[in-house]
Amino acid sequence: MRLDEAAACMKELMTELSARRIIYGEEALIITMTFGLTEGNAGKIEHIIRDADAKLYQGKNSGHNRIVYEAV
Repeated sequence: MRLDEAAACMKELMTELSARRIIYGEEALIITMTFGLTEGNAGKIEHIIRDADAKLYQGKNSGHNRIVYEAV
């Protein structure tokens, strides 16, 4: 799966889940999520995880409900 295809899947998931409310006591909670996506075709798994993790935190530092990736 290409990164743009994976990002589209994540966007669909975000849309579906953010439309739902979780009732907790008297509060209605909204689900938010942030994803860091990277390609894993080649290279060591540690590098792949580090890259995805860096993108995840880039998204978290930019706000919430983000998908961070770089399509080649």
